[in-house]
Amino acid sequence: MKAIVFDVDDTLYDLSTPFKEACREVFPEDKDLDLEGAFLASRRYSDSVYARCLSGEMSMEEMYIYRFKNAFLDYGKKIDALKALEFQAIYEEKQHEIKMTDAMRQLMQNLKEKVTLGIVTNGPAQHQWDKVNALGVTEWIPVGHVFISGALGG
Repeated sequence: MKAIVFDVDDTLYDLSTPFKEACREVFPEDKDLDLEGAFLASRRYSDSVYARCLSGEMSMEEMYIYRFKNAFLDYGKKIDALKALEFQAIYEEKQHEIKMTDAMRQLMQNLKEKVTLGIVTNGPAQHQWDKVNALGVTEWIPVGHVFISGALGG
């Protein structure tokens, strides 16, 4: 084996963690809210309209409102547009605080000595670069080995 290539989301870190942390901050009174279910619902709602955002038919702000209002409603929590946008702002903050587990960091260190490492991930370029930087991945993977669909036109 000459190289190992990683994705970022749900490989180098748990994609649901920033969402769950935002829920705990924005809705501290809702101890029984199914955080995993609401997270998965928000992903489904995002995916269902993301092409409309890319085409300009729907703004990103409209998408954030749509996904969070509907995802939380699926789990019995009714929120308005302002609360959805507040949630989005906190969620984005939490995405800048992501970390790899100690086990993943150790794995990266061990692999760096044996094979070439890289990243192939999809999403908007700046958003994914922010995650790469927050995770400190360039300690093990050279910038030239990071490929993001949004930066490559894909």
